[in-house]
Amino acid sequence: MTYTNAYPEERVPVVLDTDAFNEVDDQFAIAYALFSQDRIALQVIYAAPFLNSRVATPEEGMEQSYDEILHILRLCGREGTVPVCRGARTFLAGQDAGGENPAAEDLARRAMEYSPHRPLYVAAIGTPVNVSSAIARHPEITDRIVVLWLGGNALERTDAREFNLEQDVLSSQILFDSAVPLVLFPCGGVTDRFRITVAGLRRNLGSGPLTDYLIKIVDQYQEKEFGGEKVIWDVVPIAWLLENAWVPTQRVAAPVLTEACTWQRAAGRKTIRCAVEIDAQAVFDDLFRKLRGR
Repeated sequence: MTYTNAYPEERVPVVLDTDAFNEVDDQFAIAYALFSQDRIALQVIYAAPFLNSRVATPEEGMEQSYDEILHILRLCGREGTVPVCRGARTFLAGQDAGGENPAAEDLARRAMEYSPHRPLYVAAIGTPVNVSSAIARHPEITDRIVVLWLGGNALERTDAREFNLEQDVLSSQILFDSAVPLVLFPCGGVTDRFRITVAGLRRNLGSGPLTDYLIKIVDQYQEKEFGGEKVIWDVVPIAWLLENAWVPTQRVAAPVLTEACTWQRAAGRKTIRCAVEIDAQAVFDDLFRKLRGR
């Protein structure tokens, strides 16, 4: 399937799917979406599962993400203004479309209110189990949504292995193999260029309940790059929705994602849009301006 309306020209209805407690970048993305109401009509935020050293199980990851979403809403002064929905308690692989999943059912219901000419945009910035579960259970929604997913690595690399992707390979494969329109934001080679230091955050954000918290969690994050830089990955799909010139994309054939987490080429695949670059300065300028104003 080739979609004809990948970039929306008007205010965009968006659902945000996030493993908000996994790292420290989802929090920036949530606030950025909330403070971009002139362009983004945020409908609901879903909590996605994850598993790393911060939690003992994927379910705990989802629950901690749910709580973190609520915390960011409070810091943004938007508590109660956007619905928040729990997602899958486990990954999709080996389950019946992920088991109990309120987020997947909510997405399927919302999607049916839209059409191929006016789709619902789904920004997934974690493991895509909630979104892929909805697609697997309700394939009739695939022409009513456009999925923006941050995951994998640049397509010119053979190795696609990356946290969001390899947490649940089956969920990731569904995005490429199903008919759903997809805008891919690769991590390695593209969005990993969007990085800043704690000193840079302090210099640009000023002080306030939200900004103090964002600076603190980045400062306390242990896995920084050389020179103390931290990649703020999850902001990038939100930035593309705000201004596509900031995140240039190319139309390409969807790769095959193998079980070994590699990209392969194959004939007859759908066309997707893939980010290839980012104007980090333009995005940071807009992000900082909006966060400083709160």
